[in-house]
Amino acid sequence: QEDEERIRQLTADIKKKERDMATTQDMIKSLTDAHRNATEHAVDLDRKLSQSKQEVATLRSDLQAANAREEAEKQDRQQWARARLELLTMRSAAQSELANALSNTRRNASPQPNP
Repeated sequence: QEDEERIRQLTADIKKKERDMATTQDMIKSLTDAHRNATEHAVDLDRKLSQSKQEVATLRSDLQAANAREEAEKQDRQQWARARLELLTMRSAAQSELANALSNTRRNASPQPNP
């Protein structure tokens, strides 16, 4: 009878250990799945980060190109403004010379009083 009690106790302990083992296996599976999901998520985030870095580099490059174009356009406008001012100055001088030449021509074409 003592042996039977001991066998029952051992059987109960074995069943408890089997339940504990099944619970542990479920926890391991659950943790393994969570780890796999976390790893996949980390890989996805890393890929997105790489894409974002590439986009930032492209945007920086585009911005630098736009700034360079803007600076070139600004310099072109300044050159056009200087050239226009120079042309206006030359036009004004030419008009003055023409006016003087016309005035001299009229003066020379006018009858001169005889002394």
